Amino acid sequence: MAVMRKCAGLLLLLLCFFLVVAFVNPLRQVMIQDDWSYALTVRHLLTTGEYKLHDWAAANMPVQIYWAALLTRVFGYTFPVLYCSTLVLLLVGLIALYWLLRDSGVSDVESSPNYKKAVYKYQRADYLFYNVSYTRNIFTFKDSFSPEAGPFFRGPRYV
Repeated sequence: MAVMRKCAGLLLLLLCFFLVVAFVNPLRQVMIQDDWSYALTVRHLLTTGEYKLHDWAAANMPVQIYWAALLTRVFGYTFPVLYCSTLVLLLVGLIALYWLLRDSGVSDVESSPNYKKAVYKYQRADYLFYNVSYTRNIFTFKDSFSPEAGPFFRGPRYV
């Protein structure tokens, strides 16, 4: 039970991830938008052994292409394998980001006496991007320069 309490955030993140994956259904045999350029780049790598980005591709993504080529050699060249290869990388990235943020010690900083009694007012301002509690206030929709006005405030300077 202590492990559940310690990793509750990770478990919630994984639950959300798998719910979204179930909603998207990566096992469908459909390609949309730029999925074709990704799939054709993988197929070119498999047939020629040369990495050549497709002309329609906007992003250069060699790691994803080689990873997908490895999985398609094992499981066969199908669209669900390509979707799942991307989802595996996404899952690994989410878990790594979770542990990185958890180990960054934000709660330790916020509980320190120096943080609670800031010397200058700007050191605890909610709108500063370098403030450790900024991410908690992103979705409050407060005006950065007059947070006391509340959410969705549009003063005369926005007219």
